[in-house]
Formats: sequence, structure tokens, C-alpha cells
Amino acid sequence: MQKPRVLHSIQRFITEGKRLPIYLGIFVTVFVLWLQIGAPTVVDDFIARLEYLIYDQRLSVMPHAPVPADNKIVIVDLDERSLQAEGQYPWNRIRVGRLVEKLKDNGALVVGFDITFPEPDRDIRDLLEPIDLDTLSSEFIQTLEIIEPQINSDRYFAEVMNGGIDVILAINFTQQTDATYNELPSSIVDIGAGLAQRVTVPDMTGYTGNIKILQDAAKGNGSMNQEPDADGIVRRVPLVIRYGSNLYPTLSLEMIRVYNFLENYELVTQTYGQLEVMTAVRMGKGAGAFVIPTDGRG
Repeated sequence: MQKPRVLHSIQRFITEGKRLPIYLGIFVTVFVLWLQIGAPTVVDDFIARLEYLIYDQRLSVMPHAPVPADNKIVIVDLDERSLQAEGQYPWNRIRVGRLVEKLKDNGALVVGFDITFPEPDRDIRDLLEPIDLDTLSSEFIQTLEIIEPQINSDRYFAEVMNGGIDVILAINFTQQTDATYNELPSSIVDIGAGLAQRVTVPDMTGYTGNIKILQDAAKGNGSMNQEPDADGIVRRVPLVIRYGSNLYPTLSLEMIRVYNFLENYELVTQTYGQLEVMTAVRMGKGAGAFVIPTDGRG
């Protein structure tokens, strides 16, 4: 009989007056703090997956903005069918250049490659490497020297990029190594070096860029980095990343800039102590400017 009396006393103590809402509020607050600070990994994973599910469902039920008839964005996918039709990859840069020419003939204004070209393409001398050229006739050597510049695939691709179509090349940044390949282009993000080091965007330690002849011919450059969630699905892409004290845009953002004939980007931030928390990217000036909202990591 003692136990029911104790329970009855506790129940009366909690429910008297306005104590119940107060205690429920305290309990919920402590529970939420525990979830944020000391919850087991399995609880964190469950909450994250629940958030992913709710986010996906919200996107599926939200009304989609109408797409204008003249908004023709095309993805040219180098897939298995492409390899069966055109041969093994990597393709010769002359073939890649002809692909760009075909896109131009079909009305493309801006082309962005989400692949890098970090090494010179193999040329005719690479193919003749097993042969001792000194043993060949002088006429063959003279012919080789004449035709070699004409079939240089990197030069051909660069000339196509300078031929009336704007091509954006990708840079593959990484956080796994500090190795660097080729030179990075100058940053065009409109922000000072001191502010660039404080703004809350992903930091990169290494990169793979493009060879100089192609880099110089490109109209712009953008990172091809993504941040998959724990379930492997890409729900967010950083519009800006940092390497050293310089900021670089993502590939799609750079394509928007070039398409709209804009010179640079402006980051919109809010100051919190020593941090500059990113809230948006502004493109353009004056009445023609438009703003892309972001989360705190861009």
C-alpha cells in the first residue's frame, strides 16, 4: 500500500497549480539539449535520416516553378552508350573539340565541362615513342614537323574554345590531400583577402586543375565539388569554396556568370564575432542584380 501513496503524492505535487506545464517544458528542454550534445550516434543517424526524408517529401509536394520555353539547359552525358559509339575514354581532345563545335552549331552559348584536363593529350610523337626517329628518312622527319602542329589536339581544342562559344572548365578541389596539379586561375569573387579567410565556406587543401593552353582559352572556371549526405544523395552543393585565401565558385554558378556577361560575384555575409557567416551570393549590379540565398556554409 506504500507505493500507491508515493505515486499519488508525486502526481499531486506535479499537477497542482501550473507545475505540470513548467516541468514538461523543463523536460523537453533537457531532452533537446541531450539530443544536441550527448545523444548516441544511432540517435543522431536516425534524426538525420528523418530530416532527409522530410526534406525530400517537402520538395516532392512543393509546386515547381514553370520553366520558360526558351530555357534550354542540356546535359551531354558521356555514358556507356557514348563509349560504345565513340570508343574508350579518355577521348582525344580533337574529338572533344568537335563535340563543342557540334554544340555550337546546335545553338549552345555556354558549355561547362565537369571533367578536368590535367595532362597534355597524347600527340603523334607519343605514338611514335617506341620508334627511333633517327633511323627514319629525313623526308619523314620533315613531314612530321609540318603536320605535327596541325594535329596537336590540345591546340585544336583551345582554338575551338576561342571560336565564338564560351567554355567553362572544372577544377577538382579536395580535402583529402595537399597535392596540387597545374596552376589555379585568379579568383574573381569580389571580397578582400582578410574577409575571405573568415567567411564560413568549405576549406580545400589540394586541387587538380587544367593544363595552361586550355586554361588560358577557357572563359571561366568552377569547382566540381559536391557534399553528399550520409545516405549518398546530393542535396546541397557549395556555391563557393576556399583554397588558401582565395574563393572559387562552383561550376554552375560560373556558367550563370558567363552567360549573363557579369564580371564577378559578391558574397552577402553577417558578422558573428570573428566569423563572417555567408547568407547569399549576389550577381550583377543595381536593378539588374539577383541574389541566390545560401545556408551558412554557402
